[in-house]
Amino acid sequence: MLLTAWLSFASANEAACRTCCVEAGEDVCAPMLRVVGEESSAAGMAGDWNVKGLWLLGCDHTAYWDATATGWFDHPPVPGEVATDETSSTALKCFVQNCGFPAGLCPRANGTFPALKTCSDEREMADTDLVPKLARPQPLPVVRDAPPAPTRVVIAQPEPAPSPTVVRTTPSPPTTTIDLSVPAGPIPPCETPPAMQRESANQVNRGNDNEIAGDDEEAAGAYRAALSLDACNVHGWVALGNLANRMGDAGGAARAFDSALLLQPTHYGAAVGLGRAREALGDQHGAAAAYQQALDARPGLPAALDGLERVGVAPR
Repeated sequence: MLLTAWLSFASANEAACRTCCVEAGEDVCAPMLRVVGEESSAAGMAGDWNVKGLWLLGCDHTAYWDATATGWFDHPPVPGEVATDETSSTALKCFVQNCGFPAGLCPRANGTFPALKTCSDEREMADTDLVPKLARPQPLPVVRDAPPAPTRVVIAQPEPAPSPTVVRTTPSPPTTTIDLSVPAGPIPPCETPPAMQRESANQVNRGNDNEIAGDDEEAAGAYRAALSLDACNVHGWVALGNLANRMGDAGGAARAFDSALLLQPTHYGAAVGLGRAREALGDQHGAAAAYQQALDARPGLPAALDGLERVGVAPR
């Protein structure tokens, strides 16, 4: 009954979310948000984390637990993170613009990943923050003679972000006040002092917060500051590339993603971003090569497969 009522309410909000999708150029929004909870289970394998059991948040400020819902991450997730594919940031944007969260929760970044945290003290989301009227999620059933159960998500500190949160995917109006200039690229081997590495990471996080707040000018400045401190900060290059792509500066985006991939050739997010930038520049051959690089790093990646289809090249 609860699910039926929620679906009825959600359909009334779908038009607003679809408008968000049209503006973003992608049909990826929905009046629902999938979020990692305390009772979610995660298993790490080959650099990926497969999560089972998620909270599903509706536009009516309620949530329910789905023990069968799954998602994947390229880092160890924590409670509150939006689960999680390439569209998670767009989905969060749709929610911010058109829906509401359960009382006491606000959109925040967990490092540079989209997440929900408590509005008062920004602590990690707890299951009890989500609709106290509903029962707490039940642990996943134990099957006799089954493979070892995945570990619960209890991560004190997530690994460094491979890509910053971007919850504003609609291109901003052209402006001359935003400096998207790309700093000089890295020259490996990298020997940045640890203190500068830490401050560079802090600047990427600050830029991410500015993007969530809608301040692209401050975000761009923070990302460039991060790279001036540590030109070998892969996450800074990806952050600047994603922002440049969104702002319509395909040339700058391509240069930023080239730098990221020089440092980490298997960063499939950077490779997809590079493919999109090269598509925008009319370089179909270069775009295909970038999408294939992403697919080599992450077999089956939907964004890479879609990109290859757009440029008319079959995956290897």
